[in-house]
Amino acid sequence: MSNLQMNNILKRTVQYLSSKQCANGGFCVYKTEYLEEPNPTDTFFAVSSFQLLGEVIPNRDRVLSYLRQALTNLKKQFPLSTDTQSNIHNTFAFNYLYFPFYTLNRMGCLYLDEFWRDVLNRLEILLPEEVYANESGATQQWLLRKVRTKKFAGEIPNHQQIIDFILDLQNDGGFGVKPNLIDTYWSVALLKEMDYDLTQMDSTRQFIQLTDKSWFQVTKPAPNSADT
Repeated sequence: MSNLQMNNILKRTVQYLSSKQCANGGFCVYKTEYLEEPNPTDTFFAVSSFQLLGEVIPNRDRVLSYLRQALTNLKKQFPLSTDTQSNIHNTFAFNYLYFPFYTLNRMGCLYLDEFWRDVLNRLEILLPEEVYANESGATQQWLLRKVRTKKFAGEIPNHQQIIDFILDLQNDGGFGVKPNLIDTYWSVALLKEMDYDLTQMDSTRQFIQLTDKSWFQVTKPAPNSADT
């Protein structure tokens, strides 16, 4: 592929991403001329894409304002802590906090006031009792979001327990009930987030290399008479 073709693809990608930005700075993947429903999830992926492409985030100030307002609105969902209140561990808390927090963090503008520090300190990561073969890494992906969110408040109390949980999913070098690349990717990403030493995972490295080679052999088109 020529540089001209690459530049054309990059230009169209940036145009597409920019077209999904709403008036208030947030992004909406299904935005149209008559419909704007910005949300932190789409905004997270848009910001991440601009950064991966090395492009300037359009209307940066409006993006920041949108994310901060989203967090202000979320405060209504979290009651103030009391001496008798239990920790927060439901999926809603982690899912709705991860995207605005992590996007602001990627933009270098995350600030946690006393309210959010209290909420994050009360967030509790509960590990699933079982992982199912048809989840395709969903358990690890959700757990990664929880870990990243919790880390904004400092150390994770059950740090080693989470590492042990992930390592128990390892099977023949790969990860998952039936080892596959998706489960392996999310498991390794989570271990990295937990500062686990990945250099000792030789069997996982071999699993990825062998799986990649097998996939290439399966998908490689059979040679025809013109190729031989």
